[in-house]
Amino acid sequence: MPLGSCPFCGGQGLQTYETGPAVEPCSECRGTGRTYDDPRFRGVFRALLNEKGVLLDRDMRLLLLALDALDERVGMLEDESSAR
Repeated sequence: MPLGSCPFCGGQGLQTYETGPAVEPCSECRGTGRTYDDPRFRGVFRALLNEKGVLLDRDMRLLLLALDALDERVGMLEDESSAR
């Protein structure tokens, strides 16, 4: 599931108005400037890792790897729970 640029704010993460500067976070993307296909955000950490890859600093990469592992574990637990 790819990450996309928010079509409402053009990837800026801010609401724009006809006059004056953008001063509020975009309500559609919650100020991230990005969109993601899954409303539960499953796989978003893996998508960020795939997109940014080696360009991430070590700490951010470690954080995303840990969050991706946690996301996978939660998915497995949900699958086990629904199978009962």
